[in-house]
Amino acid sequence: MEGFLVLVYVIMLVWGVLNIILFFKIWGMTNDIRELKLFILTKESNPTTETVKENTSVSNAKEKIDNGFSPSPNRKINKGDTVINVSNGEQMIVNEIGFDGSCICYIGKKMAGIFQPNEIATEEEYSNFKK
Repeated sequence: MEGFLVLVYVIMLVWGVLNIILFFKIWGMTNDIRELKLFILTKESNPTTETVKENTSVSNAKEKIDNGFSPSPNRKINKGDTVINVSNGEQMIVNEIGFDGSCICYIGKKMAGIFQPNEIATEEEYSNFKK
């Protein structure tokens, strides 16, 4: 009888450890889902040439972004750079850069949005723009 109880305790201990490991694995997978969501959002914001030809509203939407700011042609924004939203002056961190130059930006841990190159500026560009 005593051997049976030892076996039950060992099984319960293994069961508990495996549950703890499973908890942390699921917790880690939530970050993977967040990255997949960002990848899908970036991919959807980059229409193919055929889509632009068929649907002119996409090109019209990009024209509506015209805010008077034009980025310098030789500027290079990298992942992790601090940029400023030209429309409201908020500082953001670039988390991902899309194929068309659009940037996924964060304020702290919260996603601020997907911005086109003429919607964000470096600190130097922003100070020159506001003059």
